Amino acid sequence: MARVRSCSMNTYMAGRRVDGSLNSWTRPPFRNFQTVNDFVRLKPASAFVFLDEREDSINDACFGMDLTKCLDASDQPVGSALWIVDLPADWHDGGATLAFADGHAEYWRWQDARTRPTHVAGQALLLNTLSADNPDIARLAKATSSH
Repeated sequence: MARVRSCSMNTYMAGRRVDGSLNSWTRPPFRNFQTVNDFVRLKPASAFVFLDEREDSINDACFGMDLTKCLDASDQPVGSALWIVDLPADWHDGGATLAFADGHAEYWRWQDARTRPTHVAGQALLLNTLSADNPDIARLAKATSSH
C-alpha cells in the first residue's frame, strides 16, 4: 500500500482521543502538554512535537513512548528498562529530523542498531519491546515528556 505520510506527533502533545480520554500511551504521572503553560520541567526547546516515523512502524498518528518504563521520578532514563513502542525513521543517513515545541528542528543520527532494524518490504515490525541500554531510546524518552 502506498505511504501517505512519514511524520508522527509525540503522543504526549495533546494526546487525547476524540472522546477526550487520554490515548493509550499517554499515562500519568507524565505531562500531557495541552498548552505552553504545561511545560514546567521539560522546556519547549527540549520537547519534540513531530518526527519522521519509519514506514513499517506507522500504525496511528502518534509516536508512542511508554515512559512509565523508561524514565524515573527525576526524568532520567532507566537503562535496563528502555522500551521501544514505535520506531523513528532512519532513511536520512541513519537518522531522523525532529521538530521541537519552540519551533526549531534537529537532525538526530541513531547510534544503536536496535533503533534501525533491517527493513523488510511488506512486513510490519513487532514493536513494543525491551531495548535495554539503548542510547537512542533514552534520548527520545527525555524529549517526550516529564513528571
